[in-house]
Amino acid sequence: LIISPKQVCDGVVDCYDLSDECICENKKVCNEVLGNSKGVCNQGYPHVSPMCLNKEWGCSSGYDEINCSNRFYCSNDSNSFKHISPSQKCDGVVHCDNGIDELESLCGATRFYCLNKEPLSVSLDQVENGIHDCTDGSDECPANSNRTSIFSSPLEMIGNPFLRALFWIMGLLALFGNLAVFLVTIKQMVKPVNLPVKHACLWFVANLSLSDFLMSVYLLAVSIKGLQFSSRYCYHDQEWRSSQLCSILGALVVISTQASAFILTAMTTFRLISTFNPFLTRAVSRAWYIMPVLVFWCIAVILGMFPLLELNSVYFVTGVWFPNYFFAKQKVGKAEMNEIAKTISQLKSQYNYPINWPDTKRLVAATFQELDIKGEFNYYGETSVCMPKLFVKVGEDTWEYSTFLITLNFALFLYMVFSYIAIYRRSISMQSKRSGSGQNKKMQKKITRLIVTDFCSWIPICTMAYISLGGVEMNNIVYVISAAVLLPINSALNPILYSNVVENVIKK
Repeated sequence: LIISPKQVCDGVVDCYDLSDECICENKKVCNEVLGNSKGVCNQGYPHVSPMCLNKEWGCSSGYDEINCSNRFYCSNDSNSFKHISPSQKCDGVVHCDNGIDELESLCGATRFYCLNKEPLSVSLDQVENGIHDCTDGSDECPANSNRTSIFSSPLEMIGNPFLRALFWIMGLLALFGNLAVFLVTIKQMVKPVNLPVKHACLWFVANLSLSDFLMSVYLLAVSIKGLQFSSRYCYHDQEWRSSQLCSILGALVVISTQASAFILTAMTTFRLISTFNPFLTRAVSRAWYIMPVLVFWCIAVILGMFPLLELNSVYFVTGVWFPNYFFAKQKVGKAEMNEIAKTISQLKSQYNYPINWPDTKRLVAATFQELDIKGEFNYYGETSVCMPKLFVKVGEDTWEYSTFLITLNFALFLYMVFSYIAIYRRSISMQSKRSGSGQNKKMQKKITRLIVTDFCSWIPICTMAYISLGGVEMNNIVYVISAAVLLPINSALNPILYSNVVENVIKK
């Protein structure tokens, strides 16, 4: 048998008599080798290539597999010489029988270990990329994450502990305060001896407490969901923000704030008329103040629920929850969905692109049947607390609707401010002609409180909203304070400002 010179001393036996591997120079020699300086074999195979390739025909004592600088050893045991390529270390696949090549203490700097170990680990560049590479999604919710949104942190729906506590406090105050005011007011309204003016005031207060009660429902519902998702919020973020419950809670915020603003406006108008023309309100028909409030409730409900309507124009939809394999995220925007639908139509030689949102979703869902569009992100799904999107820039999604709501409330506030100033001045001018100066002072104090609290609630929100419309980038803390503190705090304060129930309880 004639072999190539390259096959001599290559660690692989080619000759039946082993002559190509038994007499070699410049090679590692097995410690079993006996004989002359040429290394004549005594038994088996005297050597292997110095590359330490862990070949099957190695020396039985393992001498050929020690001190290999370019290999990773699976054990420090002197009786075990199994080693693997360095490229196989920390690659997410266990190659050593004892798993030492994938230990977290060894690979933690380059790998993220899934909580359910399915798979064992993923590369760090796959962490928080919007795709669940771990089957349990733990790669999108690491314990050491620094990713935050306006309100949430990776572990908490409301990331700030102070804000979480404030939601509970305002919710409970608004719940019990407005419930007490509503029940006491209704009890007073059923008395047959009520004068028209008193009955009208009681009607306004009852409806105001009802609108503010809706805000307490929102605050407590968000707090309860935050407690449910505590320490694991990022596992549920997209599911929660695209849910119907989140949308309904967001609508409650708008309904509550708008109904409250409208009822305050009606109350202000009634007080304005009764101040300048008291004879007109003394015999006023109940329809004159009941019907406007009912109309205001209808408008508030329309404004709150309108973003939830399924419109073909998809004006209020910002994106879909769509786990996929062509984007490194699960939230896919409207423009991206339209581009997918356009590409699908072109590949199918169909040049009639979907003209509305429902057709776009149906086309994408029918093409990628293995994927599932799990939900939509709408006007209330931009933040974890389901607040309406108040601070926007010109050209952003729904900026016209947000600007309309802000401008509407700003105009109502200005109307109330100027009306109460007129009421105050009228009261001062009539003070000398009336004997009840103490009652006047009491009313003046209440008017002052009304103006101050409304100013502190609405003016910062409106101001920040208009600044944002001008293109100024707003810090997240501004949105948090304005939208999550100033907006709902009136609901907790109104029972004190507009009714004597809480004041009487405190005095007792």
